[in-house]
Amino acid sequence: YGLSLTHYCHFTSPIRRYVDLVVHRILFHESDNKEQLEMIAARCSDQERISSKAENSVVLLKKLRLLDFNKKTEPLKEYPAVVTRVKNFGVYFEIVELMMEGYLHVSELDDDYYIFDEKSNTLKGRRHQKMFAAGDRICVMLKEVDFITLESAWSLMADQEPIHADLSHNHDVVTPQDKQGKRAKGKKASIRDASSKPPRKFIPKASKSRTKPSKPKAKPKAKPK
Repeated sequence: YGLSLTHYCHFTSPIRRYVDLVVHRILFHESDNKEQLEMIAARCSDQERISSKAENSVVLLKKLRLLDFNKKTEPLKEYPAVVTRVKNFGVYFEIVELMMEGYLHVSELDDDYYIFDEKSNTLKGRRHQKMFAAGDRICVMLKEVDFITLESAWSLMADQEPIHADLSHNHDVVTPQDKQGKRAKGKKASIRDASSKPPRKFIPKASKSRTKPSKPKAKPKAKPK
């Protein structure tokens, strides 16, 4: 894509598919029927979508088989996950280990009554104020696998608090006390570089005069008459 050419060709691999053959025919001017080329392009695009869908289904099936095997060997296995979307009816998450999307219905969050906030796209518990938002890290456990619908059911680990993503762009200040093993609490600093701050003007303090007060001059003695 760095050749500064007006037209590009998506398929550049050697002849192994029909699309590659069509491209080479066009390059050597063996086919000038534009209507036929449009039909071929549409047909190839449809077949590519079907092929991609079939490939994704097979990969998903393999992942579900692995989950089912883990369920039989380790029934209480925990899976770290990251919340990707929050809706009023549940939470979508991605299992980091398998790069696989899962779903938790709001009924699975049975430790509280959760209310959906449209402005912040979060689910928040009415009593305990526990909150679920995109980017939070959670831990889930597999309940069952359905190989017919290619779906899996999950449950949130009991008494598990979501770890919220840090979006504040703030970091702890490292002080000399920290280096000596003492933790400085409550100190935050922006990640902005200190050099970007305007330099402070040096204003000298007014010096205090320390000169001793002068003694009054003695009056001259009167001369005798």
